Amino acid sequence: MKRGKIIESMDDDLQLPEVIIQHIQSFLDRRQAARISVLSKPWHSAYSTRPILDFDVRDFQIAKVFSEFVKRIIQRYHELELKIEDFRLRIKVTNSESASLADEFIKRAMQLMVNDFSLEIIGGNLKYVLPVQVFEAKSLINLSVTGCKIDRQFDGDMICSNLESLTLCRVFIGDDMIRDIILRCPLLETLYLSECMGLLNVNLSKLHNLKKFSATKRWACNVRSPLIELEERTVGSYICKQVNVPEYCKLSCLILEEVKIDESFFHDLSSKFPCLENLSLHYCDGYKDIEISSHSLKYISLMDVYKLKKAKFEVPSISQFNFAAFSIPSLSFMTPAREYESYISLALHWGDHVEDCWFLDLKKFLTELSRSRTSVSITMF
Repeated sequence: MKRGKIIESMDDDLQLPEVIIQHIQSFLDRRQAARISVLSKPWHSAYSTRPILDFDVRDFQIAKVFSEFVKRIIQRYHELELKIEDFRLRIKVTNSESASLADEFIKRAMQLMVNDFSLEIIGGNLKYVLPVQVFEAKSLINLSVTGCKIDRQFDGDMICSNLESLTLCRVFIGDDMIRDIILRCPLLETLYLSECMGLLNVNLSKLHNLKKFSATKRWACNVRSPLIELEERTVGSYICKQVNVPEYCKLSCLILEEVKIDESFFHDLSSKFPCLENLSLHYCDGYKDIEISSHSLKYISLMDVYKLKKAKFEVPSISQFNFAAFSIPSLSFMTPAREYESYISLALHWGDHVEDCWFLDLKKFLTELSRSRTSVSITMF
Protein backbone atom coordinates (compact mmCIF):
# COMPACT_ATOMS: atom_id res chain seq x y z
CA MET A 1 0.00 0.00 0.00
CA LYS A 2 2.77 2.39 0.93
CA ARG A 3 4.55 1.73 -2.34
CA GLY A 4 1.34 2.35 -4.30
CA LYS A 5 0.87 5.73 -2.58
CA ILE A 6 4.42 6.74 -3.40
CA ILE A 7 4.00 5.88 -7.07
CA GLU A 8 0.64 7.66 -7.24
CA SER A 9 2.19 10.71 -5.62
CA MET A 10 4.98 10.63 -8.16
CA ASP A 11 2.40 10.46 -10.94
CA ASP A 12 0.62 13.51 -9.50
CA ASP A 13 3.90 15.40 -9.38
CA LEU A 14 5.01 14.38 -12.85
CA GLN A 15 1.52 14.55 -14.38
CA LEU A 16 2.48 12.43 -17.36
CA PRO A 17 0.00 12.74 -20.21
CA GLU A 18 -2.00 9.59 -20.82
CA VAL A 19 -0.60 9.27 -24.32
CA ILE A 20 2.95 9.17 -22.89
CA ILE A 21 2.00 6.47 -20.37
CA GLN A 22 0.39 4.43 -23.14
CA HIS A 23 3.51 4.84 -25.26
CA ILE A 24 5.60 3.45 -22.38
CA GLN A 25 3.14 0.57 -21.95
CA SER A 26 3.44 -0.26 -25.65
CA PHE A 27 7.01 -1.44 -25.05
CA LEU A 28 5.82 -4.00 -22.48
CA ASP A 29 4.26 -7.36 -23.23
CA ARG A 30 0.62 -7.86 -22.28
CA ARG A 31 1.41 -9.40 -18.87
CA GLN A 32 3.91 -6.72 -17.87
CA ALA A 33 1.53 -3.97 -18.94
CA ALA A 34 -1.27 -5.53 -16.88
CA ARG A 35 0.92 -5.86 -13.77
CA ILE A 36 2.19 -2.30 -13.84
CA SER A 37 -1.30 -0.90 -14.42
CA VAL A 38 -2.35 -1.68 -10.82
CA LEU A 39 0.36 0.48 -9.29
CA SER A 40 -1.47 3.79 -9.74
CA LYS A 41 -4.77 5.21 -10.99
CA PRO A 42 -3.33 7.15 -13.95
CA TRP A 43 -1.49 4.07 -15.18
CA HIS A 44 -4.59 1.90 -14.76
CA SER A 45 -6.69 4.44 -16.64
CA ALA A 46 -4.13 4.57 -19.45
CA TYR A 47 -4.02 0.78 -19.60
CA SER A 48 -7.82 0.55 -19.76
CA THR A 49 -7.97 2.84 -22.80
CA ARG A 50 -4.71 1.93 -24.52
CA PRO A 51 -4.84 1.64 -28.33
CA ILE A 52 -3.27 -1.85 -28.25
CA LEU A 53 -5.32 -4.96 -27.50
CA ASP A 54 -3.48 -8.26 -27.12
CA PHE A 55 -5.52 -11.42 -26.47
CA ASP A 56 -3.91 -14.84 -26.06
CA VAL A 57 -5.97 -17.92 -25.28
CA ARG A 58 -2.91 -19.51 -23.68
CA ASP A 59 -3.19 -17.05 -20.80
CA PHE A 60 -6.49 -18.67 -19.77
CA GLN A 61 -7.11 -22.16 -18.46
CA ILE A 62 -10.80 -22.11 -19.41
CA ALA A 63 -11.80 -21.21 -22.97
CA LYS A 64 -15.15 -19.74 -21.89
CA VAL A 65 -13.45 -17.31 -19.51
CA PHE A 66 -11.20 -16.20 -22.37
CA SER A 67 -14.10 -15.61 -24.77
CA GLU A 68 -16.11 -13.66 -22.18
CA PHE A 69 -13.05 -11.54 -21.38
CA VAL A 70 -12.48 -10.68 -25.05
CA LYS A 71 -16.17 -9.88 -25.61
CA ARG A 72 -16.26 -7.59 -22.57
CA ILE A 73 -13.16 -5.63 -23.58
CA ILE A 74 -14.22 -5.23 -27.21
CA GLN A 75 -17.70 -4.11 -26.15
CA ARG A 76 -16.25 -1.47 -23.82
CA TYR A 77 -14.03 -0.08 -26.58
CA HIS A 78 -17.01 -0.01 -28.93
CA GLU A 79 -19.28 1.80 -26.45
CA LEU A 80 -16.63 4.38 -25.56
CA GLU A 81 -15.66 4.78 -29.23
CA LEU A 82 -12.01 4.20 -28.35
CA LYS A 83 -9.54 3.90 -31.19
CA ILE A 84 -7.54 0.69 -31.56
CA GLU A 85 -4.29 0.95 -33.47
CA ASP A 86 -3.04 -2.60 -32.89
CA PHE A 87 -5.23 -5.69 -32.36
CA ARG A 88 -3.55 -9.05 -31.67
CA LEU A 89 -5.52 -12.27 -31.33
CA ARG A 90 -4.24 -15.77 -30.67
CA ILE A 91 -7.17 -18.19 -30.46
CA LYS A 92 -7.70 -21.93 -30.58
CA VAL A 93 -10.13 -23.21 -33.22
CA THR A 94 -11.11 -26.87 -33.02
CA ASN A 95 -14.83 -26.92 -33.82
CA SER A 96 -17.67 -24.86 -35.29
CA GLU A 97 -18.33 -23.11 -31.97
CA SER A 98 -14.77 -21.85 -31.56
CA ALA A 99 -14.70 -20.92 -35.27
CA SER A 100 -17.82 -18.78 -34.77
CA LEU A 101 -16.16 -17.05 -31.82
CA ALA A 102 -13.08 -16.32 -33.89
CA ASP A 103 -15.30 -14.89 -36.64
CA GLU A 104 -17.07 -12.65 -34.13
CA PHE A 105 -13.86 -11.30 -32.60
CA ILE A 106 -12.26 -10.63 -35.98
CA LYS A 107 -15.33 -8.87 -37.40
CA ARG A 108 -15.62 -6.68 -34.30
CA ALA A 109 -11.94 -5.78 -34.59
CA MET A 110 -12.46 -4.66 -38.18
CA GLN A 111 -15.44 -2.55 -37.10
CA LEU A 112 -13.13 -0.75 -34.66
CA MET A 113 -11.01 0.39 -37.63
CA VAL A 114 -7.73 -1.17 -36.50
CA ASN A 115 -4.49 -0.22 -38.26
CA ASP A 116 -2.44 -3.29 -37.33
CA PHE A 117 -4.02 -6.72 -37.07
CA SER A 118 -2.23 -9.91 -36.07
CA LEU A 119 -4.06 -13.25 -36.01
CA GLU A 120 -2.77 -16.69 -35.07
CA ILE A 121 -5.09 -19.68 -35.23
CA ILE A 122 -4.02 -22.56 -33.00
CA GLY A 123 -5.26 -25.94 -34.16
CA GLY A 124 -7.73 -26.23 -36.98
CA ASN A 125 -5.27 -27.77 -39.46
CA LEU A 126 -5.67 -24.79 -41.83
CA LYS A 127 -9.42 -25.43 -42.11
CA TYR A 128 -10.52 -22.19 -40.47
CA VAL A 129 -11.44 -19.67 -43.19
CA LEU A 130 -10.47 -16.05 -42.60
CA PRO A 131 -13.58 -13.80 -42.61
CA VAL A 132 -14.02 -11.69 -45.74
CA GLN A 133 -14.18 -8.53 -43.59
CA VAL A 134 -10.41 -8.61 -43.01
CA PHE A 135 -9.48 -7.92 -46.62
CA GLU A 136 -12.30 -5.41 -46.97
CA ALA A 137 -10.90 -3.25 -44.15
CA LYS A 138 -9.50 -0.05 -45.63
CA SER A 139 -8.07 1.00 -42.25
CA LEU A 140 -5.53 -1.85 -42.21
CA ILE A 141 -1.89 -0.91 -42.71
CA ASN A 142 -0.15 -4.02 -41.34
CA LEU A 143 -1.66 -7.50 -41.50
CA SER A 144 -0.19 -10.75 -40.16
CA VAL A 145 -2.09 -14.04 -40.45
CA THR A 146 -0.97 -17.46 -39.22
CA GLY A 147 -2.57 -20.89 -39.37
CA CYS A 148 -5.74 -20.50 -41.42
CA LYS A 149 -7.23 -20.61 -44.92
CA ILE A 150 -7.87 -17.74 -47.32
CA ASP A 151 -10.01 -18.82 -50.23
CA ARG A 152 -12.75 -16.26 -50.77
CA GLN A 153 -13.01 -13.91 -53.74
CA PHE A 154 -13.70 -10.28 -52.95
CA ASP A 155 -16.01 -7.81 -54.63
CA GLY A 156 -15.27 -4.18 -55.30
CA ASP A 157 -12.36 -2.34 -56.85
CA MET A 158 -10.10 -2.24 -53.80
CA ILE A 159 -9.37 -4.44 -50.79
CA CYS A 160 -7.10 -3.25 -48.00
CA SER A 161 -6.23 -0.29 -50.20
CA ASN A 162 -3.92 1.16 -47.52
CA LEU A 163 -2.13 -2.10 -46.69
CA GLU A 164 1.66 -1.64 -46.51
CA SER A 165 2.80 -4.89 -44.88
CA LEU A 166 1.46 -8.43 -45.33
CA THR A 167 2.74 -11.54 -43.55
CA LEU A 168 1.24 -14.95 -44.31
CA CYS A 169 2.57 -17.86 -42.26
CA ARG A 170 1.29 -21.43 -42.55
CA VAL A 171 -1.66 -20.19 -44.58
CA PHE A 172 -3.53 -22.08 -47.28
CA ILE A 173 -4.11 -19.62 -50.12
CA GLY A 174 -4.69 -20.07 -53.84
CA ASP A 175 -3.15 -18.28 -56.80
CA ASP A 176 -6.33 -16.29 -57.54
CA MET A 177 -6.53 -14.95 -54.01
CA ILE A 178 -2.89 -13.87 -53.78
CA ARG A 179 -3.24 -12.28 -57.24
CA ASP A 180 -6.25 -10.26 -56.08
CA ILE A 181 -4.39 -9.12 -52.98
CA ILE A 182 -1.37 -8.00 -55.00
CA LEU A 183 -3.48 -6.20 -57.61
CA ARG A 184 -5.67 -4.42 -55.07
CA CYS A 185 -3.04 -3.49 -52.48
CA PRO A 186 -0.83 -1.09 -54.47
CA LEU A 187 0.92 0.34 -51.40
CA LEU A 188 2.48 -2.96 -50.26
CA GLU A 189 6.09 -2.43 -49.22
CA THR A 190 6.67 -5.63 -47.24
CA LEU A 191 5.59 -9.14 -48.23
CA TYR A 192 6.50 -12.24 -46.21
CA LEU A 193 5.36 -15.69 -47.33
CA SER A 194 6.32 -18.44 -44.90
CA GLU A 195 5.35 -22.11 -45.16
CA CYS A 196 2.20 -21.30 -47.15
CA MET A 197 0.30 -23.96 -49.07
CA GLY A 198 -1.85 -23.89 -52.20
CA LEU A 199 0.34 -21.53 -54.21
CA LEU A 200 1.60 -22.52 -57.65
CA ASN A 201 2.22 -19.19 -59.35
CA VAL A 202 2.85 -15.82 -57.74
CA ASN A 203 3.45 -12.73 -59.86
CA LEU A 204 4.92 -9.79 -57.97
CA SER A 205 5.30 -7.46 -60.94
CA LYS A 206 2.53 -5.08 -59.80
CA LEU A 207 4.12 -4.37 -56.42
CA HIS A 208 6.02 -1.27 -57.50
CA ASN A 209 6.55 -0.08 -53.92
CA LEU A 210 7.98 -3.37 -52.66
CA LYS A 211 10.94 -2.86 -50.32
CA LYS A 212 11.14 -6.14 -48.40
CA PHE A 213 10.36 -9.60 -49.71
CA SER A 214 10.91 -12.88 -47.90
CA ALA A 215 9.98 -16.37 -49.06
CA THR A 216 10.51 -19.43 -46.89
CA LYS A 217 8.95 -22.66 -48.00
CA ARG A 218 8.84 -26.38 -48.18
CA TRP A 219 6.22 -26.35 -50.90
CA ALA A 220 6.54 -26.14 -54.67
CA CYS A 221 5.82 -22.74 -56.14
CA ASN A 222 6.69 -20.69 -59.21
CA VAL A 223 7.36 -17.03 -58.56
CA ARG A 224 7.50 -14.81 -61.64
CA SER A 225 8.18 -11.11 -61.62
CA PRO A 226 10.64 -8.46 -62.79
CA LEU A 227 11.96 -8.65 -59.22
CA ILE A 228 13.04 -12.25 -59.40
CA GLU A 229 11.90 -14.91 -61.80
CA LEU A 230 11.84 -18.33 -60.21
CA GLU A 231 10.93 -21.58 -61.87
CA GLU A 232 9.90 -24.72 -60.06
CA ARG A 233 12.29 -27.61 -60.56
CA THR A 234 11.89 -29.77 -57.50
CA VAL A 235 9.65 -29.71 -54.46
CA GLY A 236 11.05 -27.36 -51.86
CA SER A 237 13.41 -25.47 -54.12
CA TYR A 238 13.60 -22.51 -56.45
CA ILE A 239 16.00 -21.89 -59.26
CA CYS A 240 16.66 -18.35 -60.34
CA LYS A 241 16.28 -17.65 -64.04
CA GLN A 242 16.20 -13.88 -64.30
CA VAL A 243 16.68 -10.82 -62.17
CA ASN A 244 15.90 -7.54 -63.87
CA VAL A 245 14.14 -4.96 -61.77
CA PRO A 246 14.43 -1.32 -62.79
CA GLU A 247 11.09 -0.60 -61.09
CA TYR A 248 12.22 -2.32 -57.88
CA CYS A 249 14.87 0.26 -57.10
CA LYS A 250 13.34 0.67 -53.61
CA LEU A 251 14.01 -2.90 -52.49
CA SER A 252 16.20 -2.79 -49.37
CA CYS A 253 15.86 -6.31 -47.95
CA LEU A 254 15.78 -9.68 -49.71
CA ILE A 255 15.63 -12.93 -47.74
CA LEU A 256 15.50 -16.34 -49.41
CA GLU A 257 15.41 -19.61 -47.52
CA GLU A 258 15.67 -23.12 -48.97
CA VAL A 259 15.95 -21.60 -52.42
CA LYS A 260 17.92 -23.04 -55.30
CA ILE A 261 19.77 -20.25 -57.11
CA ASP A 262 22.11 -20.29 -60.08
CA GLU A 263 25.14 -18.02 -60.29
CA SER A 264 23.49 -15.53 -62.66
CA PHE A 265 21.50 -14.28 -59.68
CA PHE A 266 24.61 -12.48 -58.41
CA HIS A 267 25.61 -10.87 -61.73
CA ASP A 268 25.39 -7.08 -61.76
CA LEU A 269 23.62 -7.11 -58.41
CA SER A 270 24.23 -3.40 -57.82
CA SER A 271 22.23 -2.28 -60.84
CA LYS A 272 19.47 -4.82 -60.25
CA PHE A 273 19.02 -3.83 -56.60
CA PRO A 274 20.53 -0.34 -56.22
CA CYS A 275 19.08 0.17 -52.73
CA LEU A 276 19.55 -3.36 -51.37
CA GLU A 277 21.01 -3.24 -47.85
CA ASN A 278 20.21 -6.72 -46.54
CA LEU A 279 20.88 -9.90 -48.54
CA SER A 280 20.22 -13.12 -46.64
CA LEU A 281 20.48 -16.54 -48.27
CA HIS A 282 19.78 -19.38 -45.85
CA TYR A 283 19.98 -23.09 -46.70
CA CYS A 284 20.27 -22.22 -50.38
CA ASP A 285 21.88 -24.34 -53.08
CA GLY A 286 22.71 -24.26 -56.77
CA TYR A 287 25.80 -22.04 -56.88
CA LYS A 288 29.51 -22.78 -56.47
CA ASP A 289 31.04 -19.40 -57.28
CA ILE A 290 29.60 -16.03 -56.33
CA GLU A 291 30.77 -12.52 -57.04
CA ILE A 292 28.92 -9.67 -55.41
CA SER A 293 29.62 -6.01 -56.04
CA SER A 294 27.34 -3.53 -54.33
CA HIS A 295 27.78 -0.09 -52.79
CA SER A 296 24.51 -0.31 -50.88
CA LEU A 297 24.85 -3.69 -49.13
CA LYS A 298 25.38 -3.36 -45.39
CA TYR A 299 24.40 -6.82 -44.20
CA ILE A 300 25.21 -10.15 -45.86
CA SER A 301 24.19 -13.49 -44.40
CA LEU A 302 25.10 -16.80 -46.05
CA MET A 303 23.97 -19.62 -43.80
CA ASP A 304 24.49 -23.34 -44.41
CA VAL A 305 25.77 -22.96 -47.95
CA TYR A 306 26.44 -26.39 -49.44
CA LYS A 307 28.74 -26.32 -52.45
CA LEU A 308 30.34 -22.88 -52.38
CA LYS A 309 33.93 -23.01 -53.64
CA LYS A 310 34.76 -19.38 -54.34
CA ALA A 311 33.32 -16.09 -53.10
CA LYS A 312 34.31 -12.54 -53.99
CA PHE A 313 32.79 -9.48 -52.35
CA GLU A 314 33.24 -5.80 -53.17
CA VAL A 315 31.01 -4.15 -50.59
CA PRO A 316 32.35 -0.79 -49.33
CA SER A 317 29.33 -0.15 -47.06
CA ILE A 318 29.37 -3.51 -45.28
CA SER A 319 28.72 -3.44 -41.53
CA GLN A 320 28.09 -7.14 -40.82
CA PHE A 321 28.97 -10.40 -42.57
CA ASN A 322 27.56 -13.74 -41.40
CA PHE A 323 28.78 -17.04 -42.84
CA ALA A 324 28.03 -20.64 -41.85
CA ALA A 325 29.12 -23.72 -43.78
CA PHE A 326 30.62 -27.20 -43.66
CA SER A 327 33.59 -26.30 -45.85
CA ILE A 328 35.87 -23.30 -46.32
CA PRO A 329 35.67 -21.55 -49.70
CA SER A 330 38.26 -19.34 -51.31
CA LEU A 331 37.41 -15.81 -50.21
CA SER A 332 38.16 -12.33 -51.51
CA PHE A 333 36.70 -9.52 -49.43
CA MET A 334 37.28 -5.94 -50.59
CA THR A 335 36.10 -3.35 -48.08
CA PRO A 336 37.04 0.17 -46.98
CA ALA A 337 39.42 0.81 -44.12
CA ARG A 338 36.63 1.17 -41.58
CA GLU A 339 35.89 -1.73 -39.28
CA TYR A 340 32.92 -4.07 -39.60
CA GLU A 341 31.78 -7.28 -37.90
CA SER A 342 32.07 -10.88 -39.09
CA TYR A 343 30.51 -13.97 -37.55
CA ILE A 344 31.88 -17.23 -38.92
CA SER A 345 30.49 -20.65 -38.04
CA LEU A 346 32.08 -23.85 -39.36
CA ALA A 347 30.87 -27.39 -38.75
CA LEU A 348 32.78 -30.67 -38.76
CA HIS A 349 31.54 -34.23 -38.43
CA TRP A 350 32.86 -36.41 -35.64
CA GLY A 351 35.43 -38.75 -37.06
CA ASP A 352 36.46 -36.40 -39.87
CA HIS A 353 40.20 -36.28 -40.35
CA VAL A 354 41.22 -32.62 -40.29
CA GLU A 355 44.40 -32.18 -42.26
CA ASP A 356 46.89 -29.33 -42.19
CA CYS A 357 45.45 -27.89 -45.39
CA TRP A 358 42.13 -27.26 -43.60
CA PHE A 359 43.86 -24.94 -41.14
CA LEU A 360 45.72 -23.23 -43.99
CA ASP A 361 42.40 -22.63 -45.76
CA LEU A 362 40.96 -21.24 -42.54
CA LYS A 363 43.92 -18.89 -42.13
CA LYS A 364 43.52 -17.57 -45.69
CA PHE A 365 39.79 -17.15 -45.17
CA LEU A 366 40.22 -15.16 -41.95
CA THR A 367 43.02 -13.06 -43.43
CA GLU A 368 40.53 -11.68 -45.95
CA LEU A 369 38.43 -10.56 -42.99
CA SER A 370 41.33 -8.96 -41.13
CA ARG A 371 39.67 -5.53 -41.12
CA SER A 372 36.66 -6.84 -39.25
CA ARG A 373 36.00 -7.75 -35.65
CA THR A 374 35.70 -11.45 -36.28
CA SER A 375 34.04 -14.13 -34.18
CA VAL A 376 34.72 -17.75 -35.16
CA SER A 377 32.79 -20.81 -34.01
CA ILE A 378 33.82 -24.37 -34.90
CA THR A 379 31.34 -27.10 -34.03
CA MET A 380 31.75 -30.86 -34.19
CA PHE A 381 28.70 -33.11 -34.32
